[in-house]
Amino acid sequence: MQVPGIYKFIIKYITPLFLFSILGIWFWQEWIPIIFMKGVSEINQAYVLGTRAGLLLIFLTLVILVKIAWGRRKKTRVG
Repeated sequence: MQVPGIYKFIIKYITPLFLFSILGIWFWQEWIPIIFMKGVSEINQAYVLGTRAGLLLIFLTLVILVKIAWGRRKKTRVG
């Protein structure tokens, strides 16, 4: 099935613009209270910090794995 050209334009330009605008508006309105955990009870603050640390660890692991894979790709392509 062939995709019409207008859909390729929408997927390539319009959709990322729309998603970045939603993310930007969210940052503008809500990120400070969420980052500083306003409204989070003292009991749950440890869980929130633990979750954030776990997500950061997963992200860093993925970055390292992509860097390793990218390095191997360059080596196999040259050699």
